[in-house]
Amino acid sequence: MVLGHAAQDGHGLVAAAVVDVRPGGAFRLNSIADADGSEMPLDAVYVEVVEPERLVFARGDERATVTFADLGDGRTEMTFRTTMTATEALRDRAVAGMASAFDRLAEQL
Repeated sequence: MVLGHAAQDGHGLVAAAVVDVRPGGAFRLNSIADADGSEMPLDAVYVEVVEPERLVFARGDERATVTFADLGDGRTEMTFRTTMTATEALRDRAVAGMASAFDRLAEQL
């Protein structure tokens, strides 16, 4: 799936996204920060897809694992775990961006 339209989020603009959810498929996201207009690209590859339990995507040595657990009554718990080597400033920016994304997701659910 390719999302080519721009969408505003809490930390910037999502300019484009490619989501091909299959092992070897692309996960690309390009966000633009509100604060300074800098681009924050993510170019990763899905390495594991286990429906409906787990997604794993990676970029070099960086890896993210998303797990889903059925809590019953139509509820699902999502756990997002990532490993990356980054400066403190980049880590803080990534944490803030993910927190904002999860807050927006919670608003939709």
